[in-house]
Amino acid sequence: MLARYLNAPLLLLLWQVAPVDLKRDEGGRVRISFGAGRGEFAFRDYPGYAGGVDCVGGSYSGRGPYSQASDYASGGGAAEVWARNNLRILAALGSITDASGERHGTFGAGQVVFEQKKFGLGIGLASFGGTQRDLQPSGSVRVGSLDGVSLRADYHFPHAGMGLVGGPRIGVGLNQGRGRNPRLFVGMAMTPVPDSARKVGGFFELAIPLGFFKGKAGLSANGFLSGTFSGNQDKQIYALGLGGWIQP
Repeated sequence: MLARYLNAPLLLLLWQVAPVDLKRDEGGRVRISFGAGRGEFAFRDYPGYAGGVDCVGGSYSGRGPYSQASDYASGGGAAEVWARNNLRILAALGSITDASGERHGTFGAGQVVFEQKKFGLGIGLASFGGTQRDLQPSGSVRVGSLDGVSLRADYHFPHAGMGLVGGPRIGVGLNQGRGRNPRLFVGMAMTPVPDSARKVGGFFELAIPLGFFKGKAGLSANGFLSGTFSGNQDKQIYALGLGGWIQP
């Protein structure tokens, strides 16, 4: 009987000395994400043509110089695994359809990230298809709270939508850890393929948990927008992707 009376104090003591990392609302150690999208990054310039008369006597009007966007699309998946509370492993794999040839083919990236309460540091490798396929570095730096607001900078960070944005990115992140709260990352990035030259634009990444999955799955979106001016024509450079994630 004495043991029964001791249960409550012992449980209270266990709750007080339990590691602070064991939060009841913390997400699982594995997060799987996927997504796909389209964009316009490269343009082909045409000189135009003069009007005239065709072979059956009909007339046709001319057209001045114009530009036409090359097709660009990407889809992929990614995995995020917390091997320990301070060690995160990320990997991504997907494909890119790029009519300009700059990035056409498959892509892949992997990174090991050492996470601390107020900072994080990641290092890895990435590879893209295209005219000059080769291995490239993948890295990331975080300063600030992992489960709050932080300043992030990365290069070829492994994620499902990495084919829709260029390598270097810098911005502000919210809830970038294991929790199942909404994630947000906004800032500046480069275009993934050159137009007349590489351009800087704004980007966002958003992941929202869905209530009827008890926060263990949700929807995601990412976008990029920039622009350039060439001759008498404006060219909008953009991408938009949609997807989902699962974190049991």
